Amino acid sequence: ELLLLNPSITDPDKIKAGDILLIPGTHGVSLDQISKNGLFKLLSDLLWPGSSGPGTSDAYQNSHYDPIVIDLNGDGVKTISKSAGLVFDHDGNLFAENTGWVSPEDGLLVLDKNHDGKIGSGNELFGSNTILNNGQKAQNGYEALREYDENHDGVIDKNDTIWSQLKVWQDKNSNATVDDGELFTLEQLKIAGIKLNYKNINNTDSEGNTHLQQGGVIYEDGHTGMAEDIGLDTDKGKTQYVGDTTVSEDVLALPYIRGFGNVADLQVAMSHNDALKALVSQYVAADEAGKSRLVEQIIYAWTGTTDTDPHGRGNYIDARHLAVLEVTTGEKYHNLMNSANPNPNDGPILEKEYQKFYGYVDAMLQAQTTYKDIFSKINVTLDKDCRDFTLNFQDMEKYISGMSNQSDALNLRGLLFSLLVYMPQFEDVSNSAGIPAVRDNTGDDIYQGGNNHPDYYFFEKGHGQDVIQDYAGNDDQADTVVFRQALSDGATFDHVGDDLVIHAYGDDNSVTLKNYFNSDGYRRYHLVFDDATLNAEQVLAREYTFTGTDG
Repeated sequence: ELLLLNPSITDPDKIKAGDILLIPGTHGVSLDQISKNGLFKLLSDLLWPGSSGPGTSDAYQNSHYDPIVIDLNGDGVKTISKSAGLVFDHDGNLFAENTGWVSPEDGLLVLDKNHDGKIGSGNELFGSNTILNNGQKAQNGYEALREYDENHDGVIDKNDTIWSQLKVWQDKNSNATVDDGELFTLEQLKIAGIKLNYKNINNTDSEGNTHLQQGGVIYEDGHTGMAEDIGLDTDKGKTQYVGDTTVSEDVLALPYIRGFGNVADLQVAMSHNDALKALVSQYVAADEAGKSRLVEQIIYAWTGTTDTDPHGRGNYIDARHLAVLEVTTGEKYHNLMNSANPNPNDGPILEKEYQKFYGYVDAMLQAQTTYKDIFSKINVTLDKDCRDFTLNFQDMEKYISGMSNQSDALNLRGLLFSLLVYMPQFEDVSNSAGIPAVRDNTGDDIYQGGNNHPDYYFFEKGHGQDVIQDYAGNDDQADTVVFRQALSDGATFDHVGDDLVIHAYGDDNSVTLKNYFNSDGYRRYHLVFDDATLNAEQVLAREYTFTGTDG
């Protein structure tokens, strides 16, 4: 039974496990059993495309693609924001990008090159992804169309062979897919010619799409209308794989992780990559130490970066890590000097983003294997109007709070934190999961915690030089600082004035706990490493390098 999530659904009792819910603007998702990874598909897919994936605004900029759009109703060319969640395979690589789109009142000029009655990619539009006769991509839609002007009169009309093959796609239901009754011949629209001369206007509208060039069309009665080359705002990191998504039963039993950029969902990728499937199968069967060793191998195999030379992109980042970010964002890195090698400023930023992605993959794998029974306690419910899903962490939080091993409990909170980190409602969701948390992912920061509840701070390699200003009035309000993938024996602790400075990942990364040596309230922290959890008594018993302050 297919159900559309919209106000027309009035009877939530109709919905049962196994039904397919068609969510406008996103994927169809199945309310299947947890044993089939249904929970993790919901966590990964349900809130897309609002979710943010790997990448950093410091290194990447969103792209645009620019088809020719004809103003069909005479009120100017109107567009739809990419926030509507539409996807279209602009570059023909089988990954449909989250994109801005055209108003249903206007139409895209198209050429159905393979005569299948569909417009499957940007190569069948007229824009910057049109392949010219010389094998190069066109600069814009008008230059793409100019190749068909056989008599060089500056107009495409019935005197040009291409004329009878051109159509206008009016996407009446705004789903970025050709449906019945949406493709029109130019004669049906009474268009007699398309002018190739244009002017540059470069105007970004309120929907975030840029009107780049403006030209015109000639109607049979002699009046002229408007046509524009529209730069549709596009995010190459938020994609939907539109190739073969067949997944065998044995692969369905393995972990699921949503793909990003030019990377298909993990299960789909395993169906096409036996080496990746073997690695994930090894992971499922491995002990805790073995699982940890396999995570990065899985990431490299999944993203096709295994053979990348780690020293191939300069001195400031592991080239494999940068390659992973490039394929998961769909963008090639270049700095302001147009170099493909990160400079000393960008390198740490990019490395930090890679570590964030690593943590996400690690958490998704562990949540579906080692801690599967615990994470299955997350409940997903549909509201009475069948419009929204709610993630309920109450059962999971109750279980974690009752664990006798505090270190294991904190590790589970950290995994949950990493699992949710790409969700758009991340802060609200993490709070509902019992993790009023701060995760460093922006550089050198100062965090001011609350004084009446426990806070959680999560750090990973590459976090920078950070400062925490927090106070706990009693043990119940004690805060937690988690250093993911770090060992307490390898960390250094420095006494600087009244502050404690912790280096968990080397000299380039530090966390300063302000006023730690001032009074008990400033040192009520659980410092969590992979091998141990330290309280204030254990920290104070360590040997320190003491540094005074000026004045």
